[in-house]
Amino acid sequence: MKAEVIIGRLTALVEVLDEKIEDAKSQQQELAQLTVQLQQTGREVEQLREYVLKIDEILKEHRPVEWLSPVQAAALVGVNERTVRNWYNEGRLRGYMIGVDRLIRFDKTEFVEDVKKMGKRENENNN
Repeated sequence: MKAEVIIGRLTALVEVLDEKIEDAKSQQQELAQLTVQLQQTGREVEQLREYVLKIDEILKEHRPVEWLSPVQAAALVGVNERTVRNWYNEGRLRGYMIGVDRLIRFDKTEFVEDVKKMGKRENENNN
């Protein structure tokens, strides 16, 4: 009889442990989701910091900024819009993600400088 009581108690403990394990797994999944959200938020905050620094720099220089879309930037230098986006994604162009839609915009002055730098590098590589 004592063995049956012990087995019953052990079975109850195993059930409790199983529930605790399931709760822990669920909490682990929630934590993983929160971690991903936190990382995304961190990236967005960093982009906002860059944008604020750019605005601060512009205000200090007192120069008006002419913003270019990728289409406008491409037309300015006579290339395809996809080329401009590739250059931006490769880090060859400075650009800014703006708004909730994360639109890319280029400061025209910086864009021209960056394209000139790319041209110089191409000339150096060809010589």
